[in-house]
Amino acid sequence: MDELNQLQDIQMDIHEDFLKFEAQNSLEYLPSNFHRLENFISSDDLFSSIIKDKNLKQHRYKIIQEAKRTWLTIYLDIYENKIQEHKFQYQKKCLQLQKHLSKHSFHFNGTDDNLYDSYMAYMNHRKKRLKQEIQCEKIPIYRKKLLRLRRRDKKLINKLVPVSAKVILDIPYNPFSARELAYLSRGIFDLFFVF
Repeated sequence: MDELNQLQDIQMDIHEDFLKFEAQNSLEYLPSNFHRLENFISSDDLFSSIIKDKNLKQHRYKIIQEAKRTWLTIYLDIYENKIQEHKFQYQKKCLQLQKHLSKHSFHFNGTDDNLYDSYMAYMNHRKKRLKQEIQCEKIPIYRKKLLRLRRRDKKLINKLVPVSAKVILDIPYNPFSARELAYLSRGIFDLFFVF
């Protein structure tokens, strides 16, 4: 039973880490690895003097953005694999416990419940309570910390290439405000389904 508690705690830690990573992504404040990746792909000192052509700058921008998206996909795949692996281990331990406890049953309030079902009801309630604690208490606090960090590092963030899509206009006159461009960058799905 202790092993199941430990596995569930590990699952909740992975879930919390995933939600934190998701919060970082939604606020466009990715881990420092992504910034190092951008610096590795292109150093501003090297390319700023060489690249004068607007098309080359846009191509560089797109390469960096695609590399960051690839890394983001890899990070998400790693989280997904960790979640699946621990879910499989948890189910395996549950089956072992069910086989071990199937011989034992007890009588409570006129019903015949076995020990395994009662324990699993407890574990499900515990998991639900831990998820609620993570989503309602820990993640909002983490998001506030990220927002403060993002405001503090605003100059650095504005220089970095974001992972999200961004509209690039190559026209002599730009009729859109910055807010309208940001709205257009949201994509076709958001444009048609905004209420």
